[in-house]
Amino acid sequence: MGRWNKRKRQLAAARGLKDRATPVEIVEEDDMDSKQEYDVVDVDIDGFLELLRTRTGVSKRPVFYSGDSERTKRRKRAERKAAAELTGQSLFDVWKIQIPKRPASSSKARSYNSTRHSQADILTALELIVSMCDALKSKRRVSKGAAFSLETPYDTIRVLAVRDLIRFLSDGLRRGVSSRKVAETYVCVLKNRSVEWFARSLTGWADYFITHKQLPVSRQGKCKKTVSFVDDEDIQLQILAWLRSQKPSQRTALALKSFLGTELEPDTISVSESTARRWLNKLCFTVTDTDRKKGSIYVDGHEREDVVAYRTRFCERWATKYSPRFAYFEGENMDAIEPDLPKGVQKIVPVFHDEATFRANEDQRFCRLEENEQVLKPKSAGRGLMVSEFVCPCHGRMEYPNPCRVVLHYGKNYDGYWTGEHVAAQLRDTHRTFQQLHPDCIALYIFDNSANHHKIASDALNARKLNLKDGGKNTPLLRDGFFFNDSDEKIIHPMQTEAGIQKGLRRILQERKLWVPRMSKAAALELLLQQPDFHPDNLKSILNETVKDLGAWIDFVPKFHPEFNFIEMYWGYAKRKVRQECDYEWESLLNHVPLALDSVPLVFMRRAYTKSVRYIDAYRSGLTPEQVEVAVKKFKSHRRIPQEYLNHLQ
Repeated sequence: MGRWNKRKRQLAAARGLKDRATPVEIVEEDDMDSKQEYDVVDVDIDGFLELLRTRTGVSKRPVFYSGDSERTKRRKRAERKAAAELTGQSLFDVWKIQIPKRPASSSKARSYNSTRHSQADILTALELIVSMCDALKSKRRVSKGAAFSLETPYDTIRVLAVRDLIRFLSDGLRRGVSSRKVAETYVCVLKNRSVEWFARSLTGWADYFITHKQLPVSRQGKCKKTVSFVDDEDIQLQILAWLRSQKPSQRTALALKSFLGTELEPDTISVSESTARRWLNKLCFTVTDTDRKKGSIYVDGHEREDVVAYRTRFCERWATKYSPRFAYFEGENMDAIEPDLPKGVQKIVPVFHDEATFRANEDQRFCRLEENEQVLKPKSAGRGLMVSEFVCPCHGRMEYPNPCRVVLHYGKNYDGYWTGEHVAAQLRDTHRTFQQLHPDCIALYIFDNSANHHKIASDALNARKLNLKDGGKNTPLLRDGFFFNDSDEKIIHPMQTEAGIQKGLRRILQERKLWVPRMSKAAALELLLQQPDFHPDNLKSILNETVKDLGAWIDFVPKFHPEFNFIEMYWGYAKRKVRQECDYEWESLLNHVPLALDSVPLVFMRRAYTKSVRYIDAYRSGLTPEQVEVAVKKFKSHRRIPQEYLNHLQ
């Protein structure tokens, strides 16, 4: 009733305007015959309210209640304060606002330290987030139990942006200017986002991180807009039954995709391999390391001083002596581009060699397992096959008409073990094929730096294998040597007696008239090593001797540098094929290994060769291994890495 009484008082005050009113006859709808006179005030509402305030002293409060009076504000403020005291929060947390304090100095620059975050909290948060960003360099994903979890690239952008903003805040810069500056840097990688939006969001993330020492959970991409087939109970049961019937090594996304498209009932489903991989994760079949030898030790000498020195010399030989006479490959189909050589200069074709093993129990190391599921694997790798092969970037596998591939069932009770003599014999067969495929070209055979490839022939003139006397139980039979007589004539010197016994140091020196009575074995050995046929510099490996006899060239890649030999990627392609199709029974392994090797396409091998060349060129430019990886991934061409990019990396 108080509100109506107030309205009556206002109307009574308005009757003082009667002299400005004019009588009007109004006919009521209910009683058409009755006529009454009403006073109608012909004045605008603004003049009416102003007259009320000046003549009657009416309050300036609005005529109609709007819900934002001072009394209501005080009541709501008291309710919020009481709620904050019950929950243990401050008014800042309840209201979600920040009230900056008045700066003590008269400086116009206002520091972020004047807000509710102290300088100590900011520095602590800065140290934590810098350590998080350092972890990004080692691995992209972080376990869920850590302080933060990078599930998407968007989370990575948030971490880096918050780090930069907190760094500005620790220097005393204003939050608004700093957040906009950081937003302008990172908003370019986000689609359909403005600088203002990113700056506002960034300040909230930074406040949350300084307070809670972790970023708020992002809801981006977590709004489910569609229903997945895997949520259907019948389909889910069929998939689970099929997965549990498969070997752990066969539970792959590609196999699940094939099952959904062919065997699912009542209707098949066509999905991509990435969708099948997400379904496996959703069904809690996670990738697990099943290797039993996790404690093995691996020593890497990639940056050892002697290895780096040899790598420098190898890259220089490759760039100056070999590469100008190579063919290179480019385009979608990796078409060959022949080198432009002067007349009389022969083309060089690189031929790479390597060995690989395929073992019966060498199943996939990483398999998809359910929770608490274990895989029982044999302790040994089982019987195995050793494959030795030569490949070139022009034709891939060296085959004319049959491949120059050697498959050895290695083992003491089987075909024995692979030796340097086996490599030399395979090299001679491969060179005959090379002459058919590449007439009028020079073969450059490239091997890895293993001890087997540096083995010296058993009949080489190695004086250290001789006894002082003739013969010996473990003394090998050496090839014929030579020496020069007093007339500088070359004399062929047999190393065996007429009875076929190997001559000793004493007899060899006596026949050359170099023996001194009572000479010790050490002195005799030192004297024989000074002879031209027994000199250590003339002692070559069996591969060097074989290549020299064939009229070809030879070189060895640096140790611990498999990236220089593109045949390693050839093995990787074949082994992946074997793991997908082979059940790793011995008979199945014998059948699948040759098929997998023959299935490697030539285009893939040429791309692998081009990638190896980029590695060599990057190391020749003086980059570190980390910088080399960045450069090789960024530039896909056969041509050398641009100098501007090298300067940027350095």
